Amino acid sequence: MQQPLFRIEELHCAYGNGPKVLYVPQLHIERGGLVFIVGSSGVGKSTLLETLGLMNRTIRSASRLDFFPAEGRPKPLKACWAQPDQARASFRQQYFSFVFQQTNLMPNFTAGENMMAPALLNGQIGIQDKIRAYMAQLKLPPESFGASISDLSGGQRQRLAFIRGLMAPHEVLFGDEPTGNLDRHTAHSCMELLKRELRNDDRTGIIVSHDLALADAFADQIVPILLTMNDGRTSGFIDHQQVLHREATGSFHCNGEPVPNAEQWLAARLDTPYQPAKA
Repeated sequence: MQQPLFRIEELHCAYGNGPKVLYVPQLHIERGGLVFIVGSSGVGKSTLLETLGLMNRTIRSASRLDFFPAEGRPKPLKACWAQPDQARASFRQQYFSFVFQQTNLMPNFTAGENMMAPALLNGQIGIQDKIRAYMAQLKLPPESFGASISDLSGGQRQRLAFIRGLMAPHEVLFGDEPTGNLDRHTAHSCMELLKRELRNDDRTGIIVSHDLALADAFADQIVPILLTMNDGRTSGFIDHQQVLHREATGSFHCNGEPVPNAEQWLAARLDTPYQPAKA
């Protein structure tokens, strides 16, 4: 049995005093591999990422929301919001790395400096060869290492941000549409690189994506966020019995039943309002 990474029970998410945007009665995410969070727009995919990554104070209530680092005791994420901002920042820097569709590259640094920055801040040295190998796999020209960010295309910037996320020390890499600006071939190259590195280092990637085909091709676990209606408002709901798991054979199963085509299976569920079974 795989080691746990996140354990969630009775999680309600909202922004400020606004309406509830996501409800997760139960969800277990195991350590290792690549997890995709999928769903239609507005159901709370990014909200879940922000919650697990401590990026935004979205937790309205939770009976359990624990992160299990590789070493040490479980960390209750809700309690982290009672700590000073600097303590939370240190926690994220110790355990998490992030890649966003908006690359957030530093314009005053060269491409190479942007990619090296997270590793250098954590005391790593001799990393240029590794970065250049990543660049070659993602078809970034060698001369772009010393280029200004303003001289690079949007797709090149997206790949640089992807490499920067890989270079940051982390147990969990969170990605919010990290390949959203890339063509299919390049997106596949990024996911191949990510999956290989996660496997080599026993780390975990948690990716928000609209691309069901990409999830079908690369995910070890797919968490669909389903659309529900409550008091005339739409919100997101996660049913742990609708989570897909990839078997050793490469095929998916859901709650013990085989799923021959995950992309079609998901598409049939994500655009229709879901009515959770009553207890």
